Amino acid sequence: MKKKKIFLIVMFLMLSTFGCAKAKITYKIDDKFNTSITYYVIVDKNILPEQQHVSVHTIITTTSSAYEKKGFVIEHYQNDNDKIELKMSLTKANQSLDEAYQTLEELMIDPSITFLTSVDQDYKVLEYDSTLKLEVQTDIPLILEGSGFIKLPKMTQDEVLSSINESDLQIEFILPSSTIINRNEQTMIKQDKGQTIISTPILIDQKTILNVQLRTSLNNNKPLNLTITDSIDKSNTAQTTYQIMGYASGALAILTLVLIIRQKRKV
Repeated sequence: MKKKKIFLIVMFLMLSTFGCAKAKITYKIDDKFNTSITYYVIVDKNILPEQQHVSVHTIITTTSSAYEKKGFVIEHYQNDNDKIELKMSLTKANQSLDEAYQTLEELMIDPSITFLTSVDQDYKVLEYDSTLKLEVQTDIPLILEGSGFIKLPKMTQDEVLSSINESDLQIEFILPSSTIINRNEQTMIKQDKGQTIISTPILIDQKTILNVQLRTSLNNNKPLNLTITDSIDKSNTAQTTYQIMGYASGALAILTLVLIIRQKRKV
């Protein structure tokens, strides 16, 4: 538990101690099949006593240095009078969408970088579409328990949870443009520029569950952002295919019948 949750525990230590922070964890598959995980944290320094600014800076820089050794790239770091801001990401190249989803699952279950406590992904490629069933969970009470949080005095625990509740924590998936088939109540969906953005706030007092089922239209195994005309053409193509299969089945049945009749005549 401690090794698996190093990043989350450090970041939550920062959030719980200082509060009023924002943290977002983003998993993404782009149009070139690259799969990435990005951590973004921003802390408002205006509400902090000046003596705590150095502490926040130290926590963030220590964490980012540790993750640089794991292959993460620091995309943005800012430390000024108003805020401390950090964005770092790890990106893996892939040759196909199928491989991109395999890499996505690997990133989600990697014990050295993930904060997820449960991952269930089922990705299937069909003739004209692909389907994805995804459920991920993170359990903040369980993680805090594993980090020794429950050993703290009750008053301290209450203060920490109160501070965390003032922070904005979120998990997000940015995937190729897809049609949503089903989702649980706390999962939010947004369609933007050929991408489907799936997100949910991280709950503090219970499990956070993101559950979604989606379908992606494909053309030569590449995601297709369908217009109305594309959808009609795609439907017509599928209908023609089914008709051809129907004709072939009918012809086979007739041929079989003819052969049976001929065989009976010979007898």
